[in-house]
Amino acid sequence: MGKIQLIGKAVKIAAPFVIKAAPAVMEQVNKITEQQKEKKKDYIKIPDVLSLPVDEATEVLTKYHFNYSLIKLPADQKLASRAANTVLKITPKSGSNVDPNTFVKLYYADEVIVNESIQKQHDMLAKKSMAKDKRKKQIKHVVDKAKSFSKH
Repeated sequence: MGKIQLIGKAVKIAAPFVIKAAPAVMEQVNKITEQQKEKKKDYIKIPDVLSLPVDEATEVLTKYHFNYSLIKLPADQKLASRAANTVLKITPKSGSNVDPNTFVKLYYADEVIVNESIQKQHDMLAKKSMAKDKRKKQIKHVVDKAKSFSKH
């Protein structure tokens, strides 16, 4: 007997049980769905405070009665072009529907961190430039050696 025949036979055997159980299963699914709807009826959206100054963002969250914390990000070259003291990241994400008691985290970088990030970016670019110059010198050296061998 092939796989398709076995599956067909199994479906024929199971079908009466599935049909009898279907109303009870559907009732349970509907009950769970209604419980979820009831639970989420008071949910509110997290306002979009990305790129706002930290003090404005905290005012908005306070207006919506969210508890929040401010978290200073460590220096990173990705922050070199970002404005100091603005919200760079928020969790949960803006626009998420959440329980009003949800704790919100605002991530930002102050001026010191942004300046350190700029310095890290400059250091990284200088390091890349030095590596590029080193590769150029090595290539020139190999080419010069090859020329000197070809003359002999």
